[in-house]
Amino acid sequence: MAFLATQGQTVHPGPAAGGRTAPRPLTALAVHARLRLIPTLTDDNLNGLAWHIRGITALAIAFVVVGALIRLGGLG
Repeated sequence: MAFLATQGQTVHPGPAAGGRTAPRPLTALAVHARLRLIPTLTDDNLNGLAWHIRGITALAIAFVVVGALIRLGGLG
């Protein structure tokens, strides 16, 4: 998706301009779970996947809270 700038230039939105790029800690946890935990998932290592899910959820909620605080003027 491209946007037209005021001088006729095409601008592609990046992470700061509304692009959809996941933060690196979330991506790292998700990639580790996808490549290391899920292919060898058994009852014994199911707890490790649960910790990954908890970590991703906690980081996502933290990003939402910090983003809301910045948007509402609570930070910065």
